[in-house]
Amino acid sequence: MTIEQVAEWAPQYSLEIQRTIRYIGMKIINEDESVEKAHAILKIWGDALQTITSPKPSPPPTLKSWWFYRWNRFRQRTDKWGLLQWYLVVLAIIACVLFSSLYQNRVMDLDRTNRIFYKEVIMDEKRKERYHELDSLIHSDSFFRTYWSLEH
Repeated sequence: MTIEQVAEWAPQYSLEIQRTIRYIGMKIINEDESVEKAHAILKIWGDALQTITSPKPSPPPTLKSWWFYRWNRFRQRTDKWGLLQWYLVVLAIIACVLFSSLYQNRVMDLDRTNRIFYKEVIMDEKRKERYHELDSLIHSDSFFRTYWSLEH
């Protein structure tokens, strides 16, 4: 009948929830109802109100759940496409493999050229001096500067 009585048997709830429990109890429970049954019913209401007013925080998202969410959104957007979506996915994977192999081939060729240049030119002192002379001539002569500026 009073908030103090509710506070005696339900101290785990806040004052606002205790007041609400008392009000609900006065409206829905008859006076001839047993005390244990009334307490059980009102504790169910108290747990529900506590869950509503102070929900448990959800766990932080993980990378796996984010990828799963993004994949489901992609599938929802492309469901109307039917088999076209899978065709596009397979095509994209093939393109990635092709371009990565082309890139790797070019990097290996460049590495091979650099190794040959280092071994044949830089390691030999005479060739190294001639290379530096030619390089400084090309970068210092006005003809070559004009030539490079025309091309770029």
